Amino acid sequence: MNRFRELLREARKRAGLTQWILGEKVGVADSYISRMETGAFPPPSREVTLRLADALGLKKKSRRRLVFLLAAGVASEEDMEGLKLVGVEDGQALGEEEQANSTPIPGIVHDAKPIPEALFGTPGEYIDSLIASTRLTDEEDKMVASVAVDTVKRLLLFIETQRKMRKEG
Repeated sequence: MNRFRELLREARKRAGLTQWILGEKVGVADSYISRMETGAFPPPSREVTLRLADALGLKKKSRRRLVFLLAAGVASEEDMEGLKLVGVEDGQALGEEEQANSTPIPGIVHDAKPIPEALFGTPGEYIDSLIASTRLTDEEDKMVASVAVDTVKRLLLFIETQRKMRKEG
């Protein structure tokens, strides 16, 4: 299932735009919009996705825009800046209930959850042996680990956001 195509179509209709008008605003062909909405084309580049979000009226620093960018696979730290994820008063984090009431993106801030090896279809030792066989420098090894952790965090964030979206209807 391609969530981006659904979000694109919903946002376009909510904005009252035809595929042709949206294409004109973004600088792409209406056939390109059509193919993204049907899932024939994957989500576009970050640059095009940002122009789509602007043309669709998805306000910067809004939950809806963040979900749109996540579904396209182009969200970045920059997109999260300015979103109130954790409430702080006088240097102290708010209590769990207060934070839940003040956080615009529920469930986005949580402890990282381990991913069972069964989900990967390959045991961790095999992955470690693949990494070891590349003879990476210590710096490259740290970079690979950092990218892997970041990718898993983004994937978990995306899954959690999708679950919340489904619950909200």
